[in-house]
Amino acid sequence: MKVFISAGEKSGDIILGGVLRELKKKCTIEAFGVGGEACLREGAQLIESENSLRGFGFCEVIPKLYRHITFFRSVVKQILEFRPDLVLLCDYAEFNYSLAKVCRERKLKCYYVSPPQVWAWRSYRKDVLKNCLIGGALVLPFETEIWGDEKRFRFFGNPLAYLASFKRWNPIENQIAIFPGSRPSELKVLGKVLADACWELKKWDSSLKFVVALAVEEQLAKEVFKDEIFSFSSDSLSVLSSSRVAVIKSGSSTVEACVIGVPYCVVYRVNILTEILARFLLKVDAVAIPNLLVAGAVPEFVTNFSFKSENIVNFVIETLTSKEKQESQLTKLAKVKEKLLAKEQNPFAAISDHIIHLLD
Repeated sequence: MKVFISAGEKSGDIILGGVLRELKKKCTIEAFGVGGEACLREGAQLIESENSLRGFGFCEVIPKLYRHITFFRSVVKQILEFRPDLVLLCDYAEFNYSLAKVCRERKLKCYYVSPPQVWAWRSYRKDVLKNCLIGGALVLPFETEIWGDEKRFRFFGNPLAYLASFKRWNPIENQIAIFPGSRPSELKVLGKVLADACWELKKWDSSLKFVVALAVEEQLAKEVFKDEIFSFSSDSLSVLSSSRVAVIKSGSSTVEACVIGVPYCVVYRVNILTEILARFLLKVDAVAIPNLLVAGAVPEFVTNFSFKSENIVNFVIETLTSKEKQESQLTKLAKVKEKLLAKEQNPFAAISDHIIHLLD
C-alpha cells in the first residue's frame, strides 16, 4: 500500500511513526511525504523534515507564509505523481486542512489523526473535513460528541499519553524540568523569561538543577540557556519522570506530564496582536489541554500579562514547599490521565485497524 504522510510537528511525527509501524504489521507499506525521525525509522522517504515548517501564532507565521505556499504546491504536485492509496495526516492544522480538500478534489482517500481543534475556533472546518476524509482518530475524549459519526471518527485514547504511560514519576531530588517548545521562534520568545526564572530559583535554593528538554537543535537551546546551571536532554519522557517540578510550554508535553504525574505549570506567549485576535476568535477559556478536561488542573501563565518570571518562580517554590499544594494538583492530573487513556488499548494498533477497515 502506498501511503503519503504529512506531519508538520514533532508530536505528529511520533504519532504517524507509530501508526506506520502498526500498519506494516498488516500489509506492505511504501511511505512518502513530510515527517521526522520517527517516520524515517519506519522506512518513510521524506521530502521535507517536519522541523523546517514549524511556526506559531496568527501573526508569527507570516514571515514563513510564502515558503509554506510554495511548499504546499510542491507537495500537491508530488502527491499527484505518487498516487497514494492513502493520504495520512496528523496535526499541522492549516496545511493539512488544505491538503485534505485537495484529496477530495482528486478523489484520494485521506485519514486524519488529531484533526483541527474545531471546538476552539473555525468550527465550519468540521463539516468541510467530514466531506474530505474517510475517517479520523480523535485525541481528546470530548471530541467524539463534536465530530459525531462514531464509525468514521473515533477516540482510541491519546497516542502520546499512551507512550507516556510506560514511565513512572521517580524524581531526582531538586531537579526542575524546563520545556521551552519545539520551534526556534518559541525558544526566542519564551527562553529569556524561563532562564531568568531559573536564576531566581537558583538564588532561592543553590542545590536546584535545571534540565532543558531539547526539541530543537541543541546549539539553539544553548544560545538561550547558556549558563552553567543548565543541562540538556532530548529524552523528554525521562526528563519529566525524573523531575520534581516542570515548567512546560503549552503543547503535547503537557499531556505527557499529566500521565507521568509530575507537578507542572503551563507557559506561553505570543505577540500582543496575536493575543488580542485570540481573545475574539477562540471559543475556549483554557489554553492547556489538561484544563479542558479537568478545570484548574494546571496553572497557566499564557498571556503577556501573566507570563513573567516571578509567577513561574512562585509556582515552583510553592510546589516544592507545600505538600498539600502538590497533592492537590496530582489528584487532578490523575483524573486527566484517566480521561486520556482508553483502558487496555494500544491507540496506534487501534488506529491502524480503523484505517484498514475504512479502506476495505
